[in-house]
Amino acid sequence: EEKVTVLREISREQAKQEIQQLFSSGRTLFYSDIAEELRLDLELVVDICRELQGSGEVKIDESAL
Repeated sequence: EEKVTVLREISREQAKQEIQQLFSSGRTLFYSDIAEELRLDLELVVDICRELQGSGEVKIDESAL
């Protein structure tokens, strides 16, 4: 059974805030989880997460790679 996700069109800043909120829960999140839960483009999610990692706001669990 295929699942269709309708992506939302929101600003990059709004997407960044929503991603930060998800990480504030303390859960381990995969890019695909974030994209699906927030209904955002995967490429945008990866880009924002790398930006957040670069600024030290989130960290990547190397064992999950």
